[in-house]
Amino acid sequence: MMGRNFSPYVLLVILAAFLFGASPAQAHDTVIDISPEDGAQVDSAPAEVVLTFSGAPLDVSPQAILQKDGEIIETEPVTLDGFDVILPLPELDAGDYTVVYSIVSSDGHRIDGTTSFAVASGAEETQGSTPDETNIDSQAPTATATSDDQATDSSESDGADDGVVSGIRWAGILIVTLGIAVIISRSLRNRR
Repeated sequence: MMGRNFSPYVLLVILAAFLFGASPAQAHDTVIDISPEDGAQVDSAPAEVVLTFSGAPLDVSPQAILQKDGEIIETEPVTLDGFDVILPLPELDAGDYTVVYSIVSSDGHRIDGTTSFAVASGAEETQGSTPDETNIDSQAPTATATSDDQATDSSESDGADDGVVSGIRWAGILIVTLGIAVIISRSLRNRR
């Protein structure tokens, strides 16, 4: 009798192992440290913003935008160093700053977020920088809207992917449960 019912049991064990034991990780990389800290008030302007992630971000067009009062401030491109994403900063004046970032985590998912800090005393403004700031200001609304749209699109697609994975998982649970019920039912019938 063991040989006759052995195959369905093995099949169910393999199916259960495939659905539950070999499933992809549900946790995504996260920011574990920010320098300067989110919401920090610093005495003097930092030279860079460093975002440290729980996994090494992939070098797939990492982006970070520095903003002051909703206006984009030109910076050098971000660099990756292991688990760190580094945004070099220009000389900053006193004020409140926000960094909007978008990177691809080690598991292939896009991570979008913001962090902010305030500078108590910064570089002195000069007359020569005023025209450059005017040019940057005229471009800022378009770039900000694009960044917000990308963040929204990314969040919506991640939610849809999680729903599909969850649906497949529940369908697998239902199939395994029904399979076990059929095997138990047949085994009880064979004993009579």
